[in-house]
Amino acid sequence: MRVAADRALHVVRAATEFDWTWTAEDLSSFAGLVGWSIAGGAGVGAPHLTTDFDIDRPDVMVSLGDPGPTGVAALEEMTFWVTDLDGERGESAAAAAFVSLATRVADVVGAAPHFSWTEPTRGLRWDLPRVVVTLTANAESVYIDLTSPDYQLWYDEIDRSLEND
Repeated sequence: MRVAADRALHVVRAATEFDWTWTAEDLSSFAGLVGWSIAGGAGVGAPHLTTDFDIDRPDVMVSLGDPGPTGVAALEEMTFWVTDLDGERGESAAAAAFVSLATRVADVVGAAPHFSWTEPTRGLRWDLPRVVVTLTANAESVYIDLTSPDYQLWYDEIDRSLEND
């Protein structure tokens, strides 16, 4: 299983320092900063982003919300893979990559995680002023989410509401 740890940590560091507006307008400048390619975005839907990671899934999933008062879509979240998708070695390789990355992400963000879970995936979340960074491992791979703090707050409120029902 290939792991793009150094490149992923560069992206996390850049995300913690980036001056986010959390609109779709951030995509091209952030992609340029971290060496990602960007295509599309002029029509309906999110533009297609691709990392420069040497792994078998270099695409970035982008979640855009409704346009705000300026008419520009809200950027809610970006998800990118840090490892190959490895069905052969499975959980042991993903778990080892996760453990190694968890320590290194904590060093980059300068804090212990604010939230963790172990089922059905394994993950750690750092709630930072400019970005929420989530490191997740499933049975086949490891990926990172960069999330708008406002979107994460909204999502957490839904989770609390469901727990209370």
